[in-house]
Amino acid sequence: DAIVSHWALPCALAAGLVRGARPHLAVLHSADVHLLYRLPLRTLWMEGLAASADELLFASTALRQKLLDTLPPLARARLAGRSHAFAMGVDPPLPTRSRRTLRKELGLDRFTVLTIGRLVPIKGIEHAIEATRTLPDAGLIVAGSGPERAALERRAHDRVRFVGEVTGLAKAELLRAADVFVLPSIELGSGRTEGTPTAALEAARAGLPIVASAIGGLSEVFDHDRSAMLVAPGEPSALREAIARIACDEALRRRLARNARTVGRRHEWSELVPRIERLLTQG
Repeated sequence: DAIVSHWALPCALAAGLVRGARPHLAVLHSADVHLLYRLPLRTLWMEGLAASADELLFASTALRQKLLDTLPPLARARLAGRSHAFAMGVDPPLPTRSRRTLRKELGLDRFTVLTIGRLVPIKGIEHAIEATRTLPDAGLIVAGSGPERAALERRAHDRVRFVGEVTGLAKAELLRAADVFVLPSIELGSGRTEGTPTAALEAARAGLPIVASAIGGLSEVFDHDRSAMLVAPGEPSALREAIARIACDEALRRRLARNARTVGRRHEWSELVPRIERLLTQG
């Protein structure tokens, strides 16, 4: 009845070739926005994308604006009204065993910092390692796989644990057992930044206090010192200070967790699906 494509090149263009009379919503993430931004003749590529889809949905307002700003005024005006921005959704947390039981089974006997994501440079995991190096009472769990794992393991201290990719119940249990979630994303030398990482929204929905870089869609979704602690990207000292503050302040931990959970609920798929349906039917 309708087509929702993810990634502009090639999926959105391919969907445009087969859609027929069906409505087509093209969803763009940080990687494909960055690619479109760097392509020669990007105005022509964008015009092809615009012709293939009724509406465009960007994973963050920053990504939407970045791409629109590259276009000449007339093309920008034609596309702006069909360009929208909001993060992808998350599911409600799965029921798990008690936190005490999980921490005992996982061997968590100190303040536990958790990060989840693909182990690639943009995630800035090395900064989480450095931030916790001088926090002797804190341990770091790194969940995820990717090409940077070996290099990160070489940089790690003895309180860093790599657990590989986790999904489903295993992920829910880690989110339940941890004390704080960190996402130290950075801007790459090429200029690429994050969209709105789903892992941060999953942590929020699970009610974890969050420390994240003030970058990309993260600073759009979370309010500093209310629903998350937002720090300058690429600065392990700022990350360390925020983690230490949360570890020492139980009232702050509870407030951040409560407000993060509210943010997470707003990003459940049950809340976002009606918005997507409207984009598919408004034309």
